[in-house]
Amino acid sequence: MRDALRLAIEKLPASVSLRAKNAFDGFDRARVLLPVDREMASFRAITAEEEAITALFLSLQLRKYPGAGRLDLYSHPHKAAVAPFLAAVKASILGSRRKLDIRVTLDFSVPSITVQVPLKELGVALPESETLCLQLAEPLGLLGAKEDGPSPTDFFDSHIARVTSTKNVNGIRKFIHDQANIRNKLLYASDRSLPKSEVTEEAIEMRQKRADTALLLAIAVLQEKKHQMMARQCLAAFLKMIGKALEADPSYPQIEPDIAIKATEPG
Repeated sequence: MRDALRLAIEKLPASVSLRAKNAFDGFDRARVLLPVDREMASFRAITAEEEAITALFLSLQLRKYPGAGRLDLYSHPHKAAVAPFLAAVKASILGSRRKLDIRVTLDFSVPSITVQVPLKELGVALPESETLCLQLAEPLGLLGAKEDGPSPTDFFDSHIARVTSTKNVNGIRKFIHDQANIRNKLLYASDRSLPKSEVTEEAIEMRQKRADTALLLAIAVLQEKKHQMMARQCLAAFLKMIGKALEADPSYPQIEPDIAIKATEPG
């Protein structure tokens, strides 16, 4: 997938493609630096992940999603908030399951993403249906909703609190600020010590996997000219998380409860 992704980003709009290329270059350099300068290797990996997130922000802005203009391409806290937010989205979709078999295919020649969900994951049991899948018309065409929730924008709230290990807005914002400040600790001495990093190859790979996800999402956003439901929902929830909430909740289509993705409360 990563090799295909390197090819796919060549065909994206220039503003997105350049950030994506710089992200790949940053991770390549981080691995070269790791044996000789661990602090700069870590710094390279952090900025490479940020570049991939900038590519995602730009894709939302190019498609003119409601509120996308509130994403600050130069704000480290905005970019640091993406990883915990996507972790919360994943937890919301998984619910009580340990994993979900979702098949993602990248066509780097377009580029475009195809998402398939095996029928067995939807509780459909038919003769010889083990290999049959439901293919989404749009890669981000799902909408999650709680039966007792006032809005789909609230779908991720409890999981955001769990991922950030805090239960209030101020605590979440402090968590984001602390994450964004990690880069500074790699460059500047404190009153007690010199900069020191314990980053490993595994940690760099973890950051690159998150960057890969951001770039795949950027492709998914750009391949459809119209606004996809999950992208609208996630953007509105993310803006609320970083203190840039929209004045009015985006309009969502009415969905019957039996075909909505239902959230499972953590714990």
